[in-house]
This record gives sequence, C-alpha cells and structure tokens, in this order.
Amino acid sequence: MHFVADLRYGEQVEDRVALAMAGMHHGVAERPKGKFSAYDIRMNDGTTIEVKSDRRAGDTGNFFVEFQCSKKPSGLDVSTATYWVLHDAANDAFYKVPRAELRALCVGTRQMNAGNGWRSRGHLLPVSAVGAYRAALDENRRATRSMTK
Repeated sequence: MHFVADLRYGEQVEDRVALAMAGMHHGVAERPKGKFSAYDIRMNDGTTIEVKSDRRAGDTGNFFVEFQCSKKPSGLDVSTATYWVLHDAANDAFYKVPRAELRALCVGTRQMNAGNGWRSRGHLLPVSAVGAYRAALDENRRATRSMTK
C-alpha cells in the first residue's frame, strides 16, 4: 500500500477505537490531524490514546512497535499517550496497553528495521505478550468491559 492508502486505513481503525472509547471517557475531545506524534485521540476526561494497526501481526505473531524513523525518535519514544491500542488486523483483535507497561514489555525484545524504505526501527513484540490486554469491540463499536481496563 502507498502512504495515502495506509493513512486512510489507519484513520478508519482510529475511528473504531474512538467510537468504542467515547462512552467510558465522556466523548472524544480531539483527533489531531497532520504530523502530530504525541497521540491520536484525546478523550474529554483527558485520557489520550495512540492507535497502531499491524496488518502482519497475525502472520508473524509479533507487533512492530516503532521507536525510531530516519534515525530520529518516533513512535513509542515520543508518544505521550496514556494508552496504546494495538490492532492485529488479520484477526481484528484489539489490545489496550498502558504506555508505561508497553515500554516495559518491549525491553529485551528483538529490534529490526521495516517500512518507510526500511527507515523505521522498532521492537518485535510477541502478540502473546499483550494477551492479557485484549479488548473487545462489539458490532456497535461500543467498548465491552475488557476495553475499560
């Protein structure tokens, strides 16, 4: 996929997460557009969320958690989000992980370059490592109890 298609796809996943989280966080306050790396969604109660969809997680068994692009900090190293919601696109599975816990889970994982002409560097975080953070979205895109943790 090229950049515009990837961006649109990512925004669609963000829309799903924003709708699901809106009920428990008193609505969506902000969805910054353009180059903004702190978070993707800010809820009315101040909770911030970074959403990452990984199309290959179902095949590889790993999430790619970026921390550097073009030798500059990015992703996990610049995000201020309260939570990261990781999306395994192949299985349409969501994992809501507090950022500090995600950082701890990434310690000691294998790192590699990928995407963006191999300019992105990230941790390969096993999907099994975030299994306890599984969050369900029902067909109405409202969060179920597990999404509220």
